[in-house]
Amino acid sequence: MDVPRITIDDLKARMDRGEAVSVIDVRQAGGYDSSPDKIRGAVRIDPNDEQSLLDFAKRADKNGLVAAY
Repeated sequence: MDVPRITIDDLKARMDRGEAVSVIDVRQAGGYDSSPDKIRGAVRIDPNDEQSLLDFAKRADKNGLVAAY
């Protein structure tokens, strides 16, 4: 399956315009905890935690963009 990609500039522009955007941070816990770089409003979810991913999918705006990084 081919997954569409967007640039960080496009993501920021969409967020600045107030578009419905859900951001998932899928870095491992160590990388997430040690990094000063985080996207405001992003939700950190372990990509191996299926239940957390399902819970996120239930809450996400079905008409909005979902971006994972």
